[in-house]
Amino acid sequence: MTSPAAEPVIIHGLQHDSNTPDLTTGVYHEYDLKRTLIHLNHKGRRVLISISKQVNQSEVGKKGAILGNDDDWNYYYSGDTGSFKTGMGWIKSYVYDFFSVGVYVETGARQL
Repeated sequence: MTSPAAEPVIIHGLQHDSNTPDLTTGVYHEYDLKRTLIHLNHKGRRVLISISKQVNQSEVGKKGAILGNDDDWNYYYSGDTGSFKTGMGWIKSYVYDFFSVGVYVETGARQL
């Protein structure tokens, strides 16, 4: 926890990520992200800023499946290239670029 007068805390790193299997094709991708996290105080509230940018194109897409309802977040990751969808098993797909910025601001009263 940082005090209101503290300097921002900045962390840079590299993160290996995997997305969930696509609803249509079942394909998922793995890739590396440069990630920066910034923790600071703004007007008495803690703030976390997350910035990420894909380093290179992803690995080739792999066969995955949604187990049950997608809202349940249960997935199967096969590790095999392609798609389980009929006629699409040969497909070689990639994620070429990804970028995200998230800003999270503390709400409510702080309890110590």
